[in-house]
Amino acid sequence: MNTSERTHRNGFTLIELLVVIAIIALLIGILLPALGSARESARDLVCKTTMRGINQGQHIYAADFKDYFSSPVNVGTPYLGRAIGDTGGGQNGVIGGAQRIEGNHESGTPVSTQDWMTPLVGDSMNLPGNRAEKHAQLWDILGCPSARDYVDEPYSNGPTPSDVDDFERIFAGRGYRQSSYLMPSGFAHISRDNLSSNLTYLRSLIDQVGGIVQLPYSDDALSTMMMSHSNAPRQPSGFRHRMDRIGTQVSSKVAFAEGTRYLDERAGGVVFDFDIAAVPGRYGSFTESTPTFLGSVAWGKEYIAGQENLLLSVRHGQNLNVARWDGSGDAISIQNAWADPNPWHPSGTTWVDGQNTQESIDFMEAQHGDRPGDPKIW
Repeated sequence: MNTSERTHRNGFTLIELLVVIAIIALLIGILLPALGSARESARDLVCKTTMRGINQGQHIYAADFKDYFSSPVNVGTPYLGRAIGDTGGGQNGVIGGAQRIEGNHESGTPVSTQDWMTPLVGDSMNLPGNRAEKHAQLWDILGCPSARDYVDEPYSNGPTPSDVDDFERIFAGRGYRQSSYLMPSGFAHISRDNLSSNLTYLRSLIDQVGGIVQLPYSDDALSTMMMSHSNAPRQPSGFRHRMDRIGTQVSSKVAFAEGTRYLDERAGGVVFDFDIAAVPGRYGSFTESTPTFLGSVAWGKEYIAGQENLLLSVRHGQNLNVARWDGSGDAISIQNAWADPNPWHPSGTTWVDGQNTQESIDFMEAQHGDRPGDPKIW
């Protein structure tokens, strides 16, 4: 009897392999967006949890300091005076504000006069005394998980800090992550109106510090550091950085929000830097104007052509996560932030059209209606 040999296939044909690959690709296409969405939801949750923790620190601070909250005016201004201190080698002498911050100090010492965060968390987190290392850890530990960009280069608006080598060392090593959270100037600073009385108040904060012997900064310099820009809305007369002065709708007011400074448009392109000065200008890396201001580095609608600045600051879709002054937190769409100035200023602030978005000008006109007088923030 004739028998025929049977051949057995041990592999797949090319067609079968292509079909399997196509099925896998289809499944990946279906699953990856869901996984990406879940990952972003987790990052958003961590961001809000971090902001809630910082906000709790703000309320604890206010309870310890007679309702005064941590702001550049309250915690930074006292460092603007010259005091008797260690000039090096155990020798006492007159030291300026920058020297009282630069180098190595206590965990709770701010990294700059605009830094309102370190006084809230420095001691409890046992942050390092070295200013450059502390600055890096603030954004490593308390950074939003979606804030994943690293700074291109350091920058100092003024004299080179004495501890610049410490910053250069970290830049050359692990680098500096972008800053994550900013306090709006409406709550961080004081207005330029009533200039004489507000300058007197700032000087009084400096004079309260033991050992202060002189104020090295002119009135112009002091107003540049601790006062809102000249076109900003004007706070109620006698406003002070206290919890009881925030307003009548505390649950609607923004204590701080997601945001990053500083994207700088130069001749060679856009450069991402941050100010390492101990005594920076008005904002530094911790405060910002408000989203309605067209020139806002973090949130401005027209700051840079193409709105590249928003890629650093608006990190969860079209939303900004915000912490409210009542201790709660939620999100505001960037479109709403451009339109409604009420959450970003104390109640009773006098609105100024200035260099603000047309949406906010229209919003305040509608809110004011036929009432007499200037439009007011609710």
